[in-house]
Amino acid sequence: MTGATVLRHRTVAIVEAGDGVGREVAVGLAARGYRVYGTAQTENQAVDLDEGWDGAITLTVTDITDRDSVDAWVGAVLVSLGERGLDVLVTSRSPTPGPLATLGIIDAFLPSLRMARGRIVHIMAQLYPSTLEPLGIEVVTLELDGAGRTESGATAAQRVIEVVDGAR
Repeated sequence: MTGATVLRHRTVAIVEAGDGVGREVAVGLAARGYRVYGTAQTENQAVDLDEGWDGAITLTVTDITDRDSVDAWVGAVLVSLGERGLDVLVTSRSPTPGPLATLGIIDAFLPSLRMARGRIVHIMAQLYPSTLEPLGIEVVTLELDGAGRTESGATAAQRVIEVVDGAR
């Protein structure tokens, strides 16, 4: 079809999407028409979330403390994206794997994010000085209180969905 506009789903990769806030974000964004790629800690998490979403959510069992496991997940996502690029990367800082592993994941997705003029949404589990340096793309950092709520009182998942979907 010459001259036709090709519509595509916006894409998001979510670290630790198998449960908790990551799961809520994955479901919320898939419901809004996003194509979601995420990591899960167990096969049960991956299968449970994949089912019922007609291919809108794909979780891969990934040990985010293991560089080879992360590289395999990132590689599979990048192959699936092809030339489109990644619109949003959602990361979080938790005791495992720590900021260095988070930065490694960000670094692996940077070329794809730049291609799509994407953004990073980083969820901080507690207040601490940001380790994210200027990356040439938009980085939104959400700080959470001890109850997992943002400064506006919204849950972390609600706020992440608002930030991601607001970039449309």
